[in-house]
Amino acid sequence: MEHFTSSLKENEDDSDVESIESKASPPNITWQHTWPFNETENALTQSVFARIPSEIMLRIFKLFSVPDLCNVSL
Repeated sequence: MEHFTSSLKENEDDSDVESIESKASPPNITWQHTWPFNETENALTQSVFARIPSEIMLRIFKLFSVPDLCNVSL
């Protein structure tokens, strides 16, 4: 009986490891958009954020999560 319960525990331990590994896989990024340099430059110079010092902008962006940063549009 002990052998049976120990083999069940081993199987449970293996399933936990597999589920943890599957959750840790990196996201699959399939879409990327790039803007022409002049369009990006014009957008940044006309943005209200252009007046905010870089040091403050860096402090603000440190608070964002990765999914939030993916959705940022200045």
